[in-house]
Amino acid sequence: DDRIFIAINYYSTATIAASRGDGGDVAPRAGDQQIMLGEEGVYRPAENPWVGKTPYGWVVDPVGLRLTLRKVCERYGLPILISENGMGAPDKLEQDGTVNDDYRIAFLQAHIEQMRLAIADGVELMGYCPWAAIDVVSTHQGYAKRYGFIMSIAAK
Repeated sequence: DDRIFIAINYYSTATIAASRGDGGDVAPRAGDQQIMLGEEGVYRPAENPWVGKTPYGWVVDPVGLRLTLRKVCERYGLPILISENGMGAPDKLEQDGTVNDDYRIAFLQAHIEQMRLAIADGVELMGYCPWAAIDVVSTHQGYAKRYGFIMSIAAK
């Protein structure tokens, strides 16, 4: 059936290390679902020095997207739709009402480049949906985040 595909959400990767067995494997999440927790006696979160982070502490790993696409393709052999991908960062609203978000443009460019490379690797990527304010209200900041879109905050 031509309509069968797999959809994934991709935001970041997580790096773990073996448990130290000292009772300190679980890190505080501080209300953020993207912060790695750990599992006492099994594994702990670890820093990856080869990836960047957003101001919120989320890992930025475009190469991880390519590796994920390749692994999903290898395992399931189906076309892939990236149904969510994006980043959050504190936005500074300029006097003219704009947000200069070059960091978000760079994030998207880097991830799209890795998608291009994954396609060259043989991944059948059928679509890409960047996460945006029109998709869902931010679970962290409600309507305070703009995600590069112009919104009328005063509109009812």
